[in-house]
Amino acid sequence: MNRLFGSVVFLTVVAAAASFIGTTTASAKRAEPDRGQGCYVRTGDGPFDFAFDATCEAKEVTKLNEDNTLDFFVYQDHGQTSWRPATAYRESFEQCINFGGIIGVVCGTAKETVTPSGEYKSSFKSY
Repeated sequence: MNRLFGSVVFLTVVAAAASFIGTTTASAKRAEPDRGQGCYVRTGDGPFDFAFDATCEAKEVTKLNEDNTLDFFVYQDHGQTSWRPATAYRESFEQCINFGGIIGVVCGTAKETVTPSGEYKSSFKSY
């Protein structure tokens, strides 16, 4: 059950971060990178333990085929959290996210890491 709630929260985090995607001009020959600041970072091991970090660095790469279907989508962020786990927290799970519009539903692997120093990293890679 916690994994389900964690997946729902991660979906919200990635969807919010993906709000700055500029995919309407993507070409079949090149990927479209984008960068931004601000993301939700994990603040505990519970399903709803997240807080917004305005200084978090986020980046993503989107590539569409000629027919505007998704070739791949990759998202990464790196921030700081107030949570200081005794040992590194690592979570990996499969996730499907509905971006709507041209992209639609994207499925892939999500990963989160929190170090004892409070460093937070998350990623999502479509498959």
